[in-house]
Amino acid sequence: MFQGMDTEQARQTALTMDRLEYALLRLTTALENVQSANWHGPDAQAYREKIGALCRLRLSPIRRESAELAQQLRAEADAQDYASAPMCLAPPPLPLPGEQQLQRNAANAKQAAWETATETDAPLSRRVAAASYWYLLQAASLPLIDRALPENMSGAEVSVAAVSAVSHPRAARDLAGLFLANATLRTDPPDGHGGTLPARDFSQVAIQKMRDKRGETIYLVQIPPTESNMIAASGWWGQKNPQDWASNLVAGSGQESDSMRAVRAAMRARGPDGKPLVPPGAKIMLVGHSQGGLIAASLASDPTFNNASGKPGSYRVEQVLSAGSPVQQFHPARSETGVANLSHELRAKPISLPAPLPPTVLGFSGDPVPALDLNPENHRVQEISLPGYPQKAEELFNPMPTLISNHDTAPKDGTGYVGTLNRLEASDSRIKHLKDGAVGRYLEAEVISEHRVTLSRDPALPADEADAQAGTY
Repeated sequence: MFQGMDTEQARQTALTMDRLEYALLRLTTALENVQSANWHGPDAQAYREKIGALCRLRLSPIRRESAELAQQLRAEADAQDYASAPMCLAPPPLPLPGEQQLQRNAANAKQAAWETATETDAPLSRRVAAASYWYLLQAASLPLIDRALPENMSGAEVSVAAVSAVSHPRAARDLAGLFLANATLRTDPPDGHGGTLPARDFSQVAIQKMRDKRGETIYLVQIPPTESNMIAASGWWGQKNPQDWASNLVAGSGQESDSMRAVRAAMRARGPDGKPLVPPGAKIMLVGHSQGGLIAASLASDPTFNNASGKPGSYRVEQVLSAGSPVQQFHPARSETGVANLSHELRAKPISLPAPLPPTVLGFSGDPVPALDLNPENHRVQEISLPGYPQKAEELFNPMPTLISNHDTAPKDGTGYVGTLNRLEASDSRIKHLKDGAVGRYLEAEVISEHRVTLSRDPALPADEADAQAGTY
C-alpha cells in the first residue's frame, strides 16, 4: 500500500496521528466529565444522552481509526526498511507489532503528559497526564516478557462462576479490619515472593449487605489487588483471573478493564432470592488495595456507574477507601462521593552499615505504587500519608522485603497497611476524621448477609499456551 515511501516521513506522519488521537482523548474525557455535573431533571438527562452519543458515535470511532492507521503506517515503514536494507544489515522482522507500538506510544505519552500537565492547572489535564505517563511506567516492565503484548489487552468476557454465602458474617469495626478482610480475598500465593508466582484461575469479590443505625440498607463491596505473575507473559494476558497486570495498565489509563467488568458482574450477580446482590441505586462503599483501589476509584468516576438514577448497573457510591493505590487522577462522578487513599510515604532513608563498609548509604522507605499517578493536585481525593517501613542493612541489595512491607496489605511479620493501622488508627486524627464520615457508617452497621462471588474470564490466549510461547521466568 505504501511502496517506495520515505519511511522516516511516514513515522513522523504516524506521530502526528498519535497526537491527534491524544487530543481526541482529552476532548472525549472533558465531555464525559461534563456528564457528571450535579444537574438533575429531564433537560439534564437529555443533555447527557446527547453528549454520550457524540462520544460513542463520533469521537470514539475517529480515535480508533486514527490509532489503527498510525499503527499500519509504522508497520508498513518497518516492512519497507526491512525490504530495502542489505541482507547483512536487515534486522529480523518483529513477530508482533504490539510491543514496539506500545513502547513508541509510551515514549510519546511521556512528552505529551508533561506538556499537558504544564499547560493548565485544570484537573482534567493532570488526569490525562497521569494516565498517559502510566503507560510509560508499565511499559518499563515489558523487557521482562519475551513477547509483545496484544493490542487489545482487555475486553475478554468476564462471567460469574459461583456465588457463595458466608456463614456467620461479621462487620469490620476499624480500618485495619476492613483491609484484613480484603486480604482474605486474594487467590495468589502468600507474601514474600514479590508477585513472581501465578494466581488461581479466578478472582473473588466480597459483598456485604448491611443495615445502618437508621435502619437503611447499605452495601460494602471488597475488591482484591493484582493477582498474577509479573514476570511471565500469562501474568499480563491470558490468565483466567481478571486481576492481572494488563488490567492494571488499562484501568490506570482511564479505560474499562476486565477487572472492572468483574466487579460490575459481581454486583449484578443473583443471590438466593433471585435478585441482584446489589440492587440498582443502592448506597455502597468500595474498598480495595492496590489494583482493587484503582478499580474502585475508576468505577466511582464513571457517571454510568456512580449516579442516582436507579438504572441497572448504577449505584450511589458514598465512599471509596483504598490503600497503596494510584488514584489521584480520578474525580468521582458525584459530588457526594468521598475518596480516600492510605499510602506509606515514599522517602529516602540513610542505612547504617557495619565496618569496613561505608558508615551510611542511601536507602528508602515507603510505597512507590501510589506515586504512579504522579501525585496530581486533586481536592476530590484525600491522600493520607503514613510513615513507611525503612530499608534494612541486610536488604540493601534485595529491596523486595522492604517493598512487600510497605505495599502489601498484611504480611506475616506484622507490617503492611494493616500493621500500620493497628499502630496508628487510635491516635491519627486524619483516620479518626475519616471514620467519623461515611466510612464510620459502614463500620457501625449490622451485617445482614455476605456473599463471595467467584469470577473468571475467557482469555484470548490460554495461560499455559502463553507461557509455552513466551517462557516463564
